[in-house]
Amino acid sequence: MNIFASPHPFLPHKQHLVAPENIEKIFSEEVPSGSWHAGFSRTGDFLYLSDNLPSPFSGIPTLRGIDAFFQALESFTFHGDLPALHAFRTESRIEPEAGILLRINRKDLTLPPRMAIASRKEGDILHFAFLPTDSRKSDDAPFGAGGLFFRTRETLGAITEWLEQIDEETLGIVGAGVFRQNYREEESDVLIRSLRGGLLLKTEKRPVDQLPGLVPDIWSMPRWWGSRIEDTDTPRSIWVHTVLHCARGLPVLTISAHTDFIRQTGISRFRSTLRKMSDQILECSRTFSWGTRFRYARQWLVPAGFDIRQADRILGMLPPKKSASSILIPVRASLKDLKEISRKTRMNEPIFWDSQEEQVWVTLQDVTLQSAEDVVRPSLLARLGRLVGTPIPSGLFFERYAR
Repeated sequence: MNIFASPHPFLPHKQHLVAPENIEKIFSEEVPSGSWHAGFSRTGDFLYLSDNLPSPFSGIPTLRGIDAFFQALESFTFHGDLPALHAFRTESRIEPEAGILLRINRKDLTLPPRMAIASRKEGDILHFAFLPTDSRKSDDAPFGAGGLFFRTRETLGAITEWLEQIDEETLGIVGAGVFRQNYREEESDVLIRSLRGGLLLKTEKRPVDQLPGLVPDIWSMPRWWGSRIEDTDTPRSIWVHTVLHCARGLPVLTISAHTDFIRQTGISRFRSTLRKMSDQILECSRTFSWGTRFRYARQWLVPAGFDIRQADRILGMLPPKKSASSILIPVRASLKDLKEISRKTRMNEPIFWDSQEEQVWVTLQDVTLQSAEDVVRPSLLARLGRLVGTPIPSGLFFERYAR
């Protein structure tokens, strides 16, 4: 039995993402052979399934898939057991554990005469397991008395980690795909890496020993950097480095471009491509995510930014040093101005909309309060052409907004 992630709306449906070996091993050790499995988020999105689920469950949509899942169950449940099935659905959403033994209306003879179903809820995951059975007694259900997942927290914890990892990889793939679409004809001198350092796009122009490295802490990466190759026959090698974030929060990928490539293709085109990559990463995570790590992006307002009430949560995702040293600067604006402000501020600067005051708070990182006042404020005034207030440290900001 293999465990597959449900199809992501932004990826080709023929692409199957298989759970790692440690999860397969847990399933083989903990659950009876011949069982079927499916997992959903607490909001009802379809997350994963075992490859042995019978045909009535084929075609479950990813978004709000739990409705189609229970419709499939109802389609082959004996009519007299439907009230019990409806009660089980409600109980599975509320209780950490629930179970039921159903009689099957065997229009499809590949189905068993009876089926034991158990649910386990841990964190964001609601897991369903099925076992065909000939038992006629509800108290003989093979998933009773902790028979399923006696290490529930460990098992679903491993699944959660896997789902978050494929979220990271998917966002990186989506971002790299946008870059390829925008530079189809050129032989790009660019290196794109995922959050964990995996290569998403590698330049073929340079040997490995001439490529820039990756620092252990992605948060500390500079926006621009240069490195000199000491070989006297090799010219100076300068790379422009950028970290792209999901909804201006958590980092997703790094992109290192050689200055020769940017000079030849144009800095304006390169910046426009980075913004398109950032926009597509945002839309991908807003549409669907297997894990909860990037689900904060669903709070991103249209046209841009987060509600001021989300500031604590979003800034809380930053490393403690960065969060404590952040500076916030207010900009007078109406709701219709948010898109322009988003476009004219850096892609790693979270912005928060205060509807009562009609102003946007822009988060600045790696700047002092003095430089924010002397350098950033005049720059925003020139770029936005609207009233920009006095910058304040994040501590004072949270005191004002009752953190």
